[in-house]
Amino acid sequence: MLFLEIMLTIAAWRRGYKGFALIPVGLALLVGFLIGLNNPEMATSDDILSFIWIDILAVVVLGIMIVLGKNPDEEETLEIEASSESVSAEDAYGEIANS
Repeated sequence: MLFLEIMLTIAAWRRGYKGFALIPVGLALLVGFLIGLNNPEMATSDDILSFIWIDILAVVVLGIMIVLGKNPDEEETLEIEASSESVSAEDAYGEIANS
């Protein structure tokens, strides 16, 4: 299951989520650690299988992230628009100063 989560995290990272792709796996590991810290006897019993839903939830979230994917073109377009607005504002001030 961990191998699957790692592969899905890499795929989500490449689809544009970058650091946000690490959140589902990180939260699953943190919750698993806290459950083991709270009740260490659970690791030796069969009750641990009742918490498999945490890993399944992480896989589902990563799958959704991969399917939806961020559009890097939108981010580039916003950056280009912002830079062109600042250039046009500078040109306007230069024209006022020249007149």
